[in-house]
Amino acid sequence: MRGREGGRPASARARGREKRPARPPTPTLSFPSHETGHYFAIDIGGTNFRVVYVSLDDSPGGVAAVEMRDTPIPDAAYICPAAGLFDMMARGLLDFGRDIGVLGEGEQPPTVGFCFSFPCDQTALDAGVLLKLTKRFQNEGAVGTDPVEQLRAAFARAGEPAAKVVALLNDSVGTLAGGRYTDPAVELGVILGTGTNAAYVETATSVPKLDAAAANSLRGGRVVVNTEWGGFADDSLPTLDADRELDAATPHAGEQLMEKQMSGMYLGEVARRLLVSLASSGVLFSGRVPKRLAEPGCVTTAHVARCDGDRSLALAATAAVLADALGATTTSYLDRRLVRRVCHLVALRSARLFATAVAALLRQIGRDASSGPPVAAAVDGGVFEHYALYRGYATAALVELLGRSAASRVRLNRVRDASSRGAAFLAAAADHAAQHAGAAPAPARELVAV
Repeated sequence: MRGREGGRPASARARGREKRPARPPTPTLSFPSHETGHYFAIDIGGTNFRVVYVSLDDSPGGVAAVEMRDTPIPDAAYICPAAGLFDMMARGLLDFGRDIGVLGEGEQPPTVGFCFSFPCDQTALDAGVLLKLTKRFQNEGAVGTDPVEQLRAAFARAGEPAAKVVALLNDSVGTLAGGRYTDPAVELGVILGTGTNAAYVETATSVPKLDAAAANSLRGGRVVVNTEWGGFADDSLPTLDADRELDAATPHAGEQLMEKQMSGMYLGEVARRLLVSLASSGVLFSGRVPKRLAEPGCVTTAHVARCDGDRSLALAATAAVLADALGATTTSYLDRRLVRRVCHLVALRSARLFATAVAALLRQIGRDASSGPPVAAAVDGGVFEHYALYRGYATAALVELLGRSAASRVRLNRVRDASSRGAAFLAAAADHAAQHAGAAPAPARELVAV
């Protein structure tokens, strides 16, 4: 699950381009389709920790039951030792399973898919090495270890040593699997929420990480590539002074640079820093910086969306945001209009980066033409789900990039909880494959993560 160039500066990227030995494609698995049984998922991202239970029947896309529980990640979990973070996840799943009556005395131990949304070097379907933590996480003892082994040890400490953790994936791979479970046209899985990432289905021979023998060994010849596109770093990114200041203030400076221009964790803070700059230069708020505006985090992506969508004659919604978020109760119409414009441009830049990245992946797999079958991207995350104007900006940018005819064949499927469900579906596929090891192979196999 390693990003191709991450957030390293250009000089570091240049030094890292020497040829590396190809690694054999160990994590091989078909996408789930007709599995049956009871499966769990753990999905941890930037703000919430989710546990999921699914019961699958044998029809295509057949889901007999789904239960899930979301829990906000407590502040202490971001900075505690790694064991504490994994203990929280293991206990959360076991408590959830007992509460809904599917775990406990007389029940089978859980079979779990682990959606772990941090860059890893995946060495097997159920094994990998954590390369770095992102977002707010700073857990000592996590980087350089296997997240699956950490979770298995946590289950043992919680009194369930027989728990099976059978698949390691990140949220973009989970979204791809979850979206594809119900729509075979899905070729991309995209996360656009607190963070951002994408995975896509690629021809095995087009993946430099696989040598020719490894690529040819894959029946069906297709693999899933996790791009880690949030870590893209290049001079072509439209970077402002506000972006550089924001990056320097984060725990992971110099990393995840595109994510810091695109994702919900950062859009409000980019807007805040631009507003501070405008006020400091005398253009906004009569040259006075409201006291609260100087506080990082006071402007959120929800505020950006609300101001951007304000179409009232006096920009009353923007006035309400300024009063609530900044304590600025006396603002002029020109102030409000400029604030709305800043919020619009911050969101528009993000949406156009999103569309550009989607178009690039479609071009990579040859699905950017005006002919051929329709193609879909499953997109999960709060920014895309809740920000309707944003979806419009992205769609318009795709038309600009691909042309109207080709863009009309691209569906941006707004999906919810796809990464969590996809982790459970992949647990089902992995468990099914283990139970039928040595049987006649399916006609097509795909590498779930490279």
